[in-house]
Amino acid sequence: MITKRKIRYLLIEFSAPIDVKKRAVSEELSRNLILFLGELTNYRANPHINSQIGEKVFLLRINRGFEREVLAALATIKKSGGVEGGFYTLKISGTAKKLIIFYRRHILLDAGQGSSKSRI
Repeated sequence: MITKRKIRYLLIEFSAPIDVKKRAVSEELSRNLILFLGELTNYRANPHINSQIGEKVFLLRINRGFEREVLAALATIKKSGGVEGGFYTLKISGTAKKLIIFYRRHILLDAGQGSSKSRI
């Protein structure tokens, strides 16, 4: 019997511009997650970089139920891709589309890059 995988998406921001498409950055992120979570929990959480949205922001896909462990692991990482900084979780959602909409509406508007409509 095939069951549906229940996935959560994390909208993650790094404090400095980062290119998560580079193999070295994604391998370093995976290595740091394994160090904190352990191999078994990392296997169960199944973290994957889904896509990069902005120069500092990307989506991380994980299995549902491992949000706290992955958040704690990301908080301990102080360097990625040779650049010092920290990872900050902006929002967690069940769909990538909702996170992209959230990023475009709230984050870009706060930075002054969007339209002049005010937030409610």
